[in-house]
Amino acid sequence: MNLRGRIDKLFEVASRNKPANTFMDLDDFVEYFTRFPMTHEPDFDECLAEFKAAIAEAKAQGDPPYTPEGYLPLDNMGAVVRLSLYRGENFPRLEAATEWLFELHRRIHGEQPPCGSNEFIELARWFAANKDRLQQIEQATPRGLLSLGMSTDEPLWAIKSNLEEGARAEGSGKTAERVRQLRRLYPA
Repeated sequence: MNLRGRIDKLFEVASRNKPANTFMDLDDFVEYFTRFPMTHEPDFDECLAEFKAAIAEAKAQGDPPYTPEGYLPLDNMGAVVRLSLYRGENFPRLEAATEWLFELHRRIHGEQPPCGSNEFIELARWFAANKDRLQQIEQATPRGLLSLGMSTDEPLWAIKSNLEEGARAEGSGKTAERVRQLRRLYPA
């Protein structure tokens, strides 16, 4: 899901508890995630602290402004998306922190198991240590793809690319689960 889709979905979910004609800003997500913490995620507290710090840093920056003139969205979703894209371009730390927080949120709603940064690093190391062996298995399959069970095939290059994005990236929970499946199906 792209940035626009992520923002639309999360603003829809978070704004359910807000009165009409009220804009859900990133500050409101701090309250939302504080009230409904993702305690099963090992890195949640660190993630929320980074998100709060990134918002504070972006607001303190001043130039460019955190919310420029003419960007007060109220009920205008187009303005919400423009503001989010503006912030993503001008405040990279805030964009990275938002992506990480939304990834943890997606794991809960996507019913994926939790995955902390330490486990993700361990999975990436296992993958790197077994990559050559897995490539031989992959090349021997009729379609050139490794089976991950339950009618799911995945090219190794895609898993490797996703692992390189890191534990905080969009889709990192799904990537971790794929490597866990590889480890179960193709033990060393």
